[in-house]
Amino acid sequence: MASVKLSDIISKYEDSNSGEFSEWLDKLELVAKLQKITDLESFLPLFLAGPAFAVYKQLPESDKEDYGKLKAALLTAFGINCYTAYDELQKRVLRDGEPVDVYLADIKRSDFCRCDYLLQ
Repeated sequence: MASVKLSDIISKYEDSNSGEFSEWLDKLELVAKLQKITDLESFLPLFLAGPAFAVYKQLPESDKEDYGKLKAALLTAFGINCYTAYDELQKRVLRDGEPVDVYLADIKRSDFCRCDYLLQ
């Protein structure tokens, strides 16, 4: 069986202007799960580059050692803020010929669904 490099499965995140950080992070977590990697706070920085790695380096050690804090800090830095996500959600309409399942999946995948305080 041919071996697969992790870099063939997931690319490094460096484009802080892409607005796709949360989707990239979901993919990284899936790769880690499939590879049975549980030390995500050590795994994640290996896939950061450029501005994303610079932000990681300046975080306090307590944030770097706790995956929940690390994830929250990086989502704050690179994720779409909840108000922008809400604005995008309001503009998202079912396109001609688009299956409802695809439309619903796109809405569920949006950063708005991560904004718990706006959903209450």
